[in-house]
Amino acid sequence: MTGVSEESVAEYLDRVMSWLKNPSWWGGPERPLDPVLVERFAYYFRRGIELLDAVPRDDPFWQKTNMKATTFKASIWFRQVLDADPGDAEARWILTALSVAPYGGPIQYLAPLVPEDPYILRWLVDLAVWNTRQGDDFSADLREELHKLENDPAVRSLLEGPAENDELGRSVKVARSVLAGKSITEAVDGLTLPD
Repeated sequence: MTGVSEESVAEYLDRVMSWLKNPSWWGGPERPLDPVLVERFAYYFRRGIELLDAVPRDDPFWQKTNMKATTFKASIWFRQVLDADPGDAEARWILTALSVAPYGGPIQYLAPLVPEDPYILRWLVDLAVWNTRQGDDFSADLREELHKLENDPAVRSLLEGPAENDELGRSVKVARSVLAGKSITEAVDGLTLPD
């Protein structure tokens, strides 16, 4: 097997992307997240690593490193990019993808994108539910992000409007329950009960 220090960026991406696209990595025979979201994660994961790899090796960022673009280094780099420009949507997507790809992770990078496209609320809730099912209760994290989003008119309208029995509608119902103080597990379990 090739060592990480000998691995090309393409080999590294292929290895890590195989985890993301393998349903057993997600803990079951099927991926629990929307396939469109998984593909978006795959795109932004690859994009982030490739953008980092394009940073000249004489940049101070690379000092005291092995000069290889990795998930860990890309997370550091794109947090710096986001700190410099909090409105950088591409950096947010990259950080979300990087946090999910190897180990599940935070939702705070995805949440600020919801006002631009309220449908992303579905993905935000799905990601929080998935993380909770992996053993980390993301109820408080989701509640915090939802409270921040309530000030946006489009998100507020979505949360207060009728919720259909489709994927977005179920996510809205979970979001409402979490905002009302329920855990994610209680909110999801409540979906199976009659209204």
